[in-house]
Amino acid sequence: MTLYNQKVIFSGTSSGHLGGILVLFEFGVFNSIETIFKIPLFKYIWNNSMSLLIFSLLLLIPPYLFNRVMLFKDNRYLNYYEIFKKLSDRKKKRYETVCFFTFFFILIFFLSSFNF
Repeated sequence: MTLYNQKVIFSGTSSGHLGGILVLFEFGVFNSIETIFKIPLFKYIWNNSMSLLIFSLLLLIPPYLFNRVMLFKDNRYLNYYEIFKKLSDRKKKRYETVCFFTFFFILIFFLSSFNF
């Protein structure tokens, strides 16, 4: 008998991680645009609550749609488990490395996008 359910674990952890990575990327793009064009966009966003609401929705809708379409539509993420289980250890290590460096570069992009 298993003490955990793959659906619950994946839904709770991975969707949050993927959504968070996409939000970091979006903030990086936003900050880069702000730095390149030297326009203080955050000043306009924090100006009133309607602008903040629109900005928040525009920031959160793409990760939500990505998770819905790419992962949770027809329980696709369960197929990813089965495919990953069948891979050799070498390919699993390669995917782990690609995932790590993708996250690392998005984090570095996010941090370097600020205008210091």
